[in-house]
Amino acid sequence: MDEDTKRQFDGIAELWKHCWQSIAERRRNEWRAAYTLWTAFAALIALILRGELRAQTHYFPFVLVFGLVLCFIHGSFLVGIGKRHSRDREMAFHYEDILRDLSNSGFDEELKRHLKEERKKQKAGPWFKILFCDWSRRAQFLVTVLLLALVVYLGADP
Repeated sequence: MDEDTKRQFDGIAELWKHCWQSIAERRRNEWRAAYTLWTAFAALIALILRGELRAQTHYFPFVLVFGLVLCFIHGSFLVGIGKRHSRDREMAFHYEDILRDLSNSGFDEELKRHLKEERKKQKAGPWFKILFCDWSRRAQFLVTVLLLALVVYLGADP
């Protein structure tokens, strides 16, 4: 590899690295947001179990509406995060292809076809695909819904 190609390779490798670092940092923040929301639900559950909220008037409709709004906000947040992840992955894949060409390390046709199919699956799609086809986002959203259901169940009048 000549010096110009090496400089170009190093520059594109940095761009590739930045894409994956962006995804990793965003993923950490995504989980921090989920843990914060779940902690709030856990605190609410603790208040219910201690009996401090059960006596409140109009508790059930308030918690149901507030919980549904929180689920909607969390779901919207996860969809937005998913779109950004998809964009960064597509850019990383593009840089990966350039790096492979620059390094003359081609793949056989079967592996190229397999990679192309896998990359298609990772592209952003409709909101429900973004939210439910990624194991991480699906798990986060379902835990949020489960906690909401627990809050509503525990807070319902006996």
